[in-house]
Amino acid sequence: MKGIGVDVVSVSIFKEQVQSRDLPFVNSSFTANEVEYSFGAVSERPEQHLAVRYAAKEAVIKALDQARGELFQPIASVNYKHIEVLLDCAGRPYIELKSELKVYADDLGIRDIKVSLSHDNDYAIAQVYIA
Repeated sequence: MKGIGVDVVSVSIFKEQVQSRDLPFVNSSFTANEVEYSFGAVSERPEQHLAVRYAAKEAVIKALDQARGELFQPIASVNYKHIEVLLDCAGRPYIELKSELKVYADDLGIRDIKVSLSHDNDYAIAQVYIA
């Protein structure tokens, strides 16, 4: 194990930031795939799906920070779109890193990222394990 990260988000507080797919926060934090999935979900609660994805992105950053130890400079600024939460053919979430964040993870020797997502009423939580 190289790092773990966990994050929790209040869905009701988050809802104000994601009421529309056209809001700047949505466009700067989520990929088109994430927005499409969240606003098209059967639950009709895009805030819940975006909140758990945001929690996953925060958990990835925490796990990467832990993995870097003393060898690397801290992650100064992260483009949240470079951390994408996708679903496999069985509906299980997985993380795909992009651009310089993928290079950063490769430099750390990270070959595996596991993610667990959960949301219930007003809370969304994500846990990330990297190896």
